[in-house]
Amino acid sequence: MAEVLETTEKANKALMAMLILTILLVIVFVPVFMSYTKEVDDVLLKKEIEMTRIKWLFLGLVFIIGMLLFSYFSARKNNEGWGAMKYPQLILGMLAIFIYVGVEVAIGSNLSELLKQPQFGD
Repeated sequence: MAEVLETTEKANKALMAMLILTILLVIVFVPVFMSYTKEVDDVLLKKEIEMTRIKWLFLGLVFIIGMLLFSYFSARKNNEGWGAMKYPQLILGMLAIFIYVGVEVAIGSNLSELLKQPQFGD
């Protein structure tokens, strides 16, 4: 057991990258969540709030993709300190799963709204 503990590697760079990403995502999601506390009846104002949410969420997506690509290219140059993040299949797999789940949830969420539209099925 002691032999296994000695061969484990510190992943300080990966830890720092994920902490920075977490902080950035918290900053991005605070305005999105706060926008749901407002009760608005005006249709134009609702659309404006929704576009603001989309912009913040897109910024979060840019942060995620940017940090994963930064980790990927940084680990390629010098893989010491990156732990499991030095393996490109892990980073690209994380990105693929993130995109897949995002698309799956978006389709499930929006399909019910699409079926409610009177134009659907004409």
